[in-house]
Amino acid sequence: MKRFFFWLLLVLDRLSLWIENMANPFYTPGGQPISASLGRAANLRGEFALIEAGFDAVNVALLTPTFTGDVTISKSNPILFMDASASGQTADYTFASGGYNRWKLSKTSDAEIGANTGSHFEINRYNDAGGYLGTVLWAHRGNGTLVIGSRTSVSGGAKLQTVDGLTFPTTASLSSNATTLDEYREGTWTPVLSASGATFAYAADGQLGYYTKIGNVVFFSLSITLDTSGNTLTGNQLTITGLPFTSATQTGRRNAGAAVLTATNTALYGASWTIGSASTTIVLYKVAGAVTSLASLLANDLHATSGTVMWINGHYYV
Repeated sequence: MKRFFFWLLLVLDRLSLWIENMANPFYTPGGQPISASLGRAANLRGEFALIEAGFDAVNVALLTPTFTGDVTISKSNPILFMDASASGQTADYTFASGGYNRWKLSKTSDAEIGANTGSHFEINRYNDAGGYLGTVLWAHRGNGTLVIGSRTSVSGGAKLQTVDGLTFPTTASLSSNATTLDEYREGTWTPVLSASGATFAYAADGQLGYYTKIGNVVFFSLSITLDTSGNTLTGNQLTITGLPFTSATQTGRRNAGAAVLTATNTALYGASWTIGSASTTIVLYKVAGAVTSLASLLANDLHATSGTVMWINGHYYV
């Protein structure tokens, strides 16, 4: 009987409010218009508390209210809880401007089919007219895969995936942490032959250089082709200048590798190169004839008119 009389009084009270205020038919349990200021939120909380205390779990629906003041939840461990009524439905938190969507945080509508599949998470962006532009971030609820720029992940791929790669700053912010990748860069460079007293003429596309820098290692390649005329070659040490990065300052360690040369003036059993400490220069060496020890590769070991070609691939530390 107690519950019956309470509900009867509540219905009569709401009916009288509706009759008196036909211009605004939607009210809170305290008789406030839904669009009213939240300055009287304390009274509203009091009436909700009364209903909850007197009648086990009474749900009061507020029919999509519009608040003109700030909404504040002030309590220990506050929770904003959005519960989709069934699998395959979204639960969204939308940011708008002038009534048009701008950003949306969503539980996706992917059906829950077991094994922690479905109901994933995404952040979407919208154009000036409120139309969908794309997904900024998508996360798989089950395996934790995070995809930037797409809703599609690569099966078996890394936990972090992107649509168009990772971009590092133009000026690297170097880290002392051994497990931190602080720089990646790709580019071209121009290899230049150098020897005292010598001049070099290059064929078309005769100076090609490429590099990829990952952290403190530079992987590089070069191709040099001399023209068949215009070369003055002397008997002095041959080097290649123009490396894209200065090598690390180091004691007792040199970056080194093999070189390939064709159409040379001297019969070569082999050729090699080194990069010294704090340098952007490649120093070239040879094994000529039956000699088993290295000697400096000289400019006149190349051929002035036969179009000598040189290829080098290697890496060095910076």
